[in-house]
Amino acid sequence: MNCTLSLLHLCGMAMLAAEGPNDLSSIRANGANFRIMKLKSGSLAYGNRKYVWRDVPERFDGWYYTQTNGGKMANISFTADKDGLAYAVTSMKHRHIISKEWSELPNLQFWYTDGGKTKMAIFHRWCKAGEFVRIPQGNWTGGILLAPKLTMGKSTEVHYPPPGVIISQSPDPQKVYIGSPSIVILPDGRYVASHDWFGKGTTYGTTEVFISSNRGALWERMSTIKGQFWSTLFLHKKKLYIIGAGKRYGPTVIRRSDDSGRTWTEPKDAKSGLLRGENAYHCAPVPVMNHNGRIWRAMEDKHGNEGWGRHFRAFVMSASEDTDLLDASNWTFSNRLPFKREWGDTSAAGWLEGNIVIDPDGKILNVLRLESKQGEQAAVVHVSADGREITFDPKTDIIRMPGGKTKFTIRFDPKTDRYWSLVNKASNPRAVRNVLALISSRNVRDWRVESVLLMHPDTGNHAFQYVDWQFDGNNIIAASRTAWGNSHNFHDANYLTFHRVMDFRSEARSIK
Repeated sequence: MNCTLSLLHLCGMAMLAAEGPNDLSSIRANGANFRIMKLKSGSLAYGNRKYVWRDVPERFDGWYYTQTNGGKMANISFTADKDGLAYAVTSMKHRHIISKEWSELPNLQFWYTDGGKTKMAIFHRWCKAGEFVRIPQGNWTGGILLAPKLTMGKSTEVHYPPPGVIISQSPDPQKVYIGSPSIVILPDGRYVASHDWFGKGTTYGTTEVFISSNRGALWERMSTIKGQFWSTLFLHKKKLYIIGAGKRYGPTVIRRSDDSGRTWTEPKDAKSGLLRGENAYHCAPVPVMNHNGRIWRAMEDKHGNEGWGRHFRAFVMSASEDTDLLDASNWTFSNRLPFKREWGDTSAAGWLEGNIVIDPDGKILNVLRLESKQGEQAAVVHVSADGREITFDPKTDIIRMPGGKTKFTIRFDPKTDRYWSLVNKASNPRAVRNVLALISSRNVRDWRVESVLLMHPDTGNHAFQYVDWQFDGNNIIAASRTAWGNSHNFHDANYLTFHRVMDFRSEARSIK
């Protein structure tokens, strides 16, 4: 969590109580997505959390600040009406977002009551009369302005649509978020896309399905599936299927549609799509692969009490192409493999959201996202030919992969003899999920960045993530979980967007 902006607001409030001779005693704050509040120990720190301020320095107790909603991008600025000092606040951990024009005030920290008891630092800077000053944004808390007297000025909030074509949009960006984008191309050339809903305003168990008859230019909602979550669309013998969990950490379920996604079978029992009944399973829209007469898919289950990431055990499930995929008895499940603390990078929280990939030698791999502080890594798990055993060697099977810290989809292109993926490149420059890059590899282990396709400078409320995609001739079509504009934060996306990467094999590639 980033508390930089919130601290700035707090500092301003303190100034009202103990104003110095050079302080800007009154500031008119312009912008959007904030409110004016008084800074005091015990007062609410953010508009959308129950955290409160503690140990506010006496000098600033009673000042006013711009209170934001944590994770929602604010726009805060002012114009100095005279020469003087302005104040701002940020977390000690994220003090780097404050420019060199600001100076930190020593020994004047306070904190708020999140789980980490995040400490805040106070900064000031000299402003000249008539100077325009913008408060830095870009983290969870956004930037906070602090002053002895603070009033609301002109609103400058601007909303503009995200890149691409909007397939679906959240009805309430602060409570209802779009997750798990998936996309397929039907045999007749139409596109089908899906996503689920997550957030405190949802049940964590509903998926929406959409169709486009004009190559992604317009989309129509086809169906709402209750009891479907974290799911992948795929085709088998020209029929449309969806496979995933029945709810967050629910059973493993599969459905079939005989009318291009308008109606679906119901997984009532082990003969109709309820493949595993325990409430324990996790996955994402990752590839469903055909290889050696079988259909393959990677999943994880939740096991033990070590917390998120550590509690995931990787496994692989497969079924003969000639059997009824809705019959649980036709599926083979491998052993379940946890990520162990002693393997490689000890900061790694675990692995998840694996991709079934067939390597150049025809061997089956499960390439997993590796949640690690080092980032830019993935894990390669080996799968036996019969799908019953998976193995991992930590000495050789942790690989460097741009975007390996977040969910990705890997597919093989026989025309280039390369594996491709759309990922959230996280370094050079440093980024979170606000950069979408196209990468490729000849052997699954050595990856190179081909192009940065989409980028937004803000890491706090903008992201192109969990991108699922398909080859479409010389192009790639993709569905993105997109956070944009008034999103709750970068993770909690408010749009499902459609994109086309034109001529992806050439250096002249472009994205729409």
